[in-house]
Amino acid sequence: MQTIVAAWRDGVSLWTVICGTPTSQATCGLSLLAGLALLSLAIYFTPSSEAPSSTNDPTGKPPTTRKRFGYDRTPFTYIRNSVLGATSTIFFLDMVLARHSASMVHFEVGEATVGMYGIFRVWETCFAGIIDGIGLPYWECLPRSGVRTERTGQDASSPRLKDGSTSSHRQDRAKYTLDLLTSVRGVSWINDRKFSILSSRTERDRSEPPVPLRVFLRKRFAYLVLCLVLVDIFDTLNKSRHWTDAEDVVSAILAGSSKREVARLEISYRHPVTSLPWYQQPPFVFSVCVLTQLALEVFYTPLAIFCVGLSHLFPSMRLGINSNAFLSLFHNPISLHTRTVAGFWSAWHHIFKNSFQRLVDPLVYLFGIPNTPNHARRVLKFVLTFAFSAILHITLMHRTQRFSLRPYYELGGHDPVLRNRILDAIWTPPWADLDIILFFTSQAFAILFERSFILPLVSWSNRRIHPRSSVVLLRLWTYHWLFYSGRWWSDVWVRCGFWAPQERVVLISIVRGIWNGDWRATG
Repeated sequence: MQTIVAAWRDGVSLWTVICGTPTSQATCGLSLLAGLALLSLAIYFTPSSEAPSSTNDPTGKPPTTRKRFGYDRTPFTYIRNSVLGATSTIFFLDMVLARHSASMVHFEVGEATVGMYGIFRVWETCFAGIIDGIGLPYWECLPRSGVRTERTGQDASSPRLKDGSTSSHRQDRAKYTLDLLTSVRGVSWINDRKFSILSSRTERDRSEPPVPLRVFLRKRFAYLVLCLVLVDIFDTLNKSRHWTDAEDVVSAILAGSSKREVARLEISYRHPVTSLPWYQQPPFVFSVCVLTQLALEVFYTPLAIFCVGLSHLFPSMRLGINSNAFLSLFHNPISLHTRTVAGFWSAWHHIFKNSFQRLVDPLVYLFGIPNTPNHARRVLKFVLTFAFSAILHITLMHRTQRFSLRPYYELGGHDPVLRNRILDAIWTPPWADLDIILFFTSQAFAILFERSFILPLVSWSNRRIHPRSSVVLLRLWTYHWLFYSGRWWSDVWVRCGFWAPQERVVLISIVRGIWNGDWRATG
């Protein structure tokens, strides 16, 4: 294990250590497949107790839809899940710590993000239930009037709870495993099923009747084209100026430039957006938000087109996938309809809500706070969720910087003074990166401030504020805060090289092709 850890420090994959395979995207794929295989076994073999434990529901849903099956607390379950979880975590860590793709920052961070999400799923499956006793999400059969199931012969018009992990039928357990493994928001691939973790917002969208295949494909292709055009527009905006990078700072140090010039370059490198005049900052802050959302859409939309099309093209495979299995992540590429800071983050976190919830809930349980809606529990979950989000993003960003900045350290040669000067100018330790820490941790306190002061202020009946004026005041507060705090995250985004000229996020640029003839976006 020490050999693997030492290899990770140098960006080398464990497959290179064990099998001699060169570290590349192939080793990343091997780690992903191995981690998913072990995680699938953990889901398949994780039993739950038959007696469901009800939870309080502040939204008023029927009690049957809010039940969870308890975790089976047996020594064999602990041992098996610990072995499977620890082994799969090693493979997912290999995706995070090894440098499989050195060509583009987007690829590096994308692979590491998938690895981190895999670690979250391992924690949710193998370890979280050991602490708080909550089992895996279970299937809920959607009511279908007058339809009888072939296996049980029961009328399927009434909702029936089914815990896939305790099913006696191996085929059902395999379906449950694949369904849960590939589900992010609680949406099931099977038409008559949903998971108990499905949010009310997504459930409302899924209650709509599925659209015909032709309409679905036409809308999704048009949506994909719109997303790609927007990516091209914002990428052109971001690369319309030169951003100070580590090479500029190191070149000035090696050239013997004055301390004032080096200090100016260092500030421009560490704070590329916030060092600009205030009126130039909003477009780039907005661009970071939009491109992050579009990156998810550009990956998700082709996957939806492929899976739904495959299900209709080969009905004999009995995939049973319709358009409702792939609901839109966002209702539009540029989501500006939110009125509150909490609404903005709810739109983002609904994708990974269950992963963060299962990450935080066991820790809240250890604090001795009961699993009932109360102010202390809500505040603690807010703070812990954004704190873990900060740790996640610090890990991803500093992993990328550690590899990309390493060649510059060697330019100092054997002169320790010069090497330390270069190191101090371009490297920020993870625990001292205030941009990431401030951005994520401050969001929890902004939401609490909003609920305690902003919302009562604009909805106070004695003020007699017109509803439209209330909406305007809320949006002024929300946009001001998001743009102000978003500058910190934008500094990190640019400093890590996402907007470097060599980062090609589009293969063909229509905007730059018409503008200056750079159709391949190489300039």
